[in-house]
Amino acid sequence: MRLKREIFLDVITISANFVLRAVAGARRGLLYFAAIGLGFIMIELPLIQRYTLVLGQPLYAFASILSCVLVFGGLGSFVSHSVRDERLLATTRLVLSAVLLGALLHVVLMPGLLRTAMGLELPWRLLITVVTIAPLGFVMGMPLPLGMRLLQRRAPLALAWAWGVNGSLSVMGSVLAMVLSVFWGITHALVVAVVMYSVALVAYGKVREGSAP
Repeated sequence: MRLKREIFLDVITISANFVLRAVAGARRGLLYFAAIGLGFIMIELPLIQRYTLVLGQPLYAFASILSCVLVFGGLGSFVSHSVRDERLLATTRLVLSAVLLGALLHVVLMPGLLRTAMGLELPWRLLITVVTIAPLGFVMGMPLPLGMRLLQRRAPLALAWAWGVNGSLSVMGSVLAMVLSVFWGITHALVVAVVMYSVALVAYGKVREGSAP
């Protein structure tokens, strides 16, 4: 029993040391990935709910919004790989600012525009949906790969933790997005997304050349 206990303690100690080494100096980086994971889903799901009112059918809204976010987000991710290493910091700050601007436009301006669009024929409403979602989807696809590239340079052992944190917050955020939208409104859910991307921008703003994110 004593030998088993010692082996167990050794395993715990080794695991703890590995975790500490993996996340050493990467706390802001993990906060960044948590914020964009939560912020992404807090934009995507409320927009599906909002555009359901415009398109008239949940299936139309789900298919069009999800397609736009996936296709144009994938294009944004692809384009992000062409960013040179020395431009990572400046480009990521610019991209996060663009996501914030897009989300704010959907909070402030889109409700009125979409109410006007409800009286149009379905093809026009679908076109408006694509035009208003595609640019936002494009820039939303860029923060994750850009952040991963910088994290790989600064704290490569933390990459797996970054994926885990980002994915976990996306899953939990889907529940939070639905609760906020149902009980407080779609706009409030989008405001939370704005706050999350603001947190990501602040966390990334703390990164300096030669220091870990």
